[in-house]
Amino acid sequence: MSLESSIELLAQAINNLVAAQTMSSSVSLPDKDIKTAGQALKQAEGALQEAAAKKSKAEAPTTPESSKASAPTTGSSLPEPGYEDVKKLILAISAKSRDKVVALLARYGAKKGPDLKEEQYALFVHEGNLVLSGDLDPEAGA
Repeated sequence: MSLESSIELLAQAINNLVAAQTMSSSVSLPDKDIKTAGQALKQAEGALQEAAAKKSKAEAPTTPESSKASAPTTGSSLPEPGYEDVKKLILAISAKSRDKVVALLARYGAKKGPDLKEEQYALFVHEGNLVLSGDLDPEAGA
């Protein structure tokens, strides 16, 4: 049984439990149990959505552009980004919004590009590309 179907069955069971509780006046569960069931339902639905998103990403055909935007992986054949890549990205983002550059750098404890550590470059470049594409707003928080 796949993770998605397990989560879906759990969500259905919780929905049935909540529906039975609200319909039945003879059976009374403490409010704590109802809240716990509701929280479990929300977690199960969130996990289901996350699993579906991961599955759709895994099944999506990769193009050269989409593989550049994917998260960096260790052991990949792509070279690790250097400071020049970081610098170009900072300039590209600042052309759109200086505030976005400042917010993105702040996520790494930096006030300017040279403040970044070399081991932060790959993730910074990945997140910077997400900012450029509009998929990440560093001003919105973590």
